[in-house]
Formats: sequence, structure tokens, C-alpha cells
Amino acid sequence: MRRCAISAALVLGAVVADGADARTAALYLVLAAIPAVAVAALSFFGELAEGSADAEAGAVYVGLTSLALVLLVIGAAVRSNTVADHSVPALAVSTLVGALCLLGLQLTVWASLRFSRERLVSAAQRLGSDV
Repeated sequence: MRRCAISAALVLGAVVADGADARTAALYLVLAAIPAVAVAALSFFGELAEGSADAEAGAVYVGLTSLALVLLVIGAAVRSNTVADHSVPALAVSTLVGALCLLGLQLTVWASLRFSRERLVSAAQRLGSDV
């Protein structure tokens, strides 16, 4: 899940740079996020294809990461033509926020599967029986 966290951090950095009116830095962060998200999507797809993916949400990880990649590519294409104008179109910001939401949703799904109620209860029961 580190690959998703790195991707989400790059996208979050681009959102912060947009908020601070650092348009060029935001563009470079989006361009850096694209290969990071692509590697994550291909890794999740490879795990799904070979059968070693997470049984509960392996396909969800592939889908969310792929959609985030599409949004980042569209946002970078729109954003790259407007760097000289010092203005960012609404579509570029919307795609960036959408990609961040998808990556955040993916991290939420991962966390919810790791910290599900059944797993916490069984871990507590194991600790209680060991004492």
C-alpha cells in the first residue's frame, strides 16, 4: 500500500501547490504523480492476474487506481497549456481533486479491510486466551 500512499502524497502536494498559486510546481507534481500512479495500477493488475491480489478488494484497487490515472492524465493535459497564463482551468482542478478522492478512497478501503471488526475481535480474543 506504500505505492498508493506515495501517489496520494504527490497528488496532495499538487493540490497544496495549486492553493498556494505555485502553478508550475503543481504541474510538475502532477507529472510526477502520473508514473507513480501508473506503476501502482500495473502492480495491482499484475497481482490480480497472477492471483496474489487481496481477495476482498484486489479488483477495486485496480479500478480506483486506473480511474485516478485517467483523471491525472486529463488534468495534466489541460494544465500544461495554461502555465504561461497563470490561470488554471476548473477542469484541471476538478480532475486533481477527483484523483485525490479516488486514491483516498482506495486507502480507506485498505484500512477498513485491515481493521475490520472481526479481525479486531479475534485479535482481542487471542490476547485474552494467551493471558
